[in-house]
Amino acid sequence: MIYKRCLRCHKRIPVGEHCRCYDRQRKQQGRIDADQFYTSPEWGQARARAIRRTYGLDIVAWYEHGELVNGFTVHHIAPLETAWELRADPDNLIYLTEQNHRLIHELYKSDYTAVRERLHALLERFDREYGALRKSVANKLSG
Repeated sequence: MIYKRCLRCHKRIPVGEHCRCYDRQRKQQGRIDADQFYTSPEWGQARARAIRRTYGLDIVAWYEHGELVNGFTVHHIAPLETAWELRADPDNLIYLTEQNHRLIHELYKSDYTAVRERLHALLERFDREYGALRKSVANKLSG
């Protein structure tokens, strides 16, 4: 077998393979990118749009528990680590209470796809039922 030296840590690794330090660095870079995004104007605008979209309400609490409560956290339905390109997509953001936010993350562990589809369905339902109200208010404010 032919080996080479890692340029970062100088360990001996087989040619054609990445060193473990490469994976750690890539993971760290992802964290840095996310930290920079969460302090950017792009995130501030996307977060504000997500909150306005549901009038500041947690629609999971509304539709699934009949509770009318304000959200606290804007949640990425598809996480940044797997869908960076959706980081500011309004259809990938949902406003939740902290309790529901933690619950969603727990549910992701058992059936990520089903939970993700459920959240998208709730956003679509809310838009169908209350989107016209949002447009009506916007028209009155602009006219």
